[in-house]
Amino acid sequence: MILIATTTLAIRKNGLGKEEVTADAYPAALKRARRKAFLSSIVSTAIFHLLGAILSLREQGFLTSLVDKHRLIQTAIFFVFFTAMILFAVKRNLKIISNDD
Repeated sequence: MILIATTTLAIRKNGLGKEEVTADAYPAALKRARRKAFLSSIVSTAIFHLLGAILSLREQGFLTSLVDKHRLIQTAIFFVFFTAMILFAVKRNLKIISNDD
C-alpha cells in the first residue's frame, strides 16, 4: 500500500499524469514519459534508501547503515517494483486522440 501511495505521489509530482497525444506523437510522448518516470524512480529510491539509513541511526552508524548489505538489497527490490509500477501507470495515462482536421 505504501508503494502504491508513493507511486501515485511521484506521478503527480513529476507531471506524469493523464496526457492526450495524437497517434503520430505517441512514440515520442511515451519515450519522454518513460525517461521522466525512470529518473523519478531513481530519485525516489535514493530518498527511500536515505530515510532507511536515517531511521536506523540508533542501531548503527549512518555510513554503516548506508552500505549495509541487507538495506542495499531492500533498496534494489524497492527500485525494481517502484520503477515497474511507475512505468505501468505512465503508459496507462497516455491516451491517443484522433486528429480532427
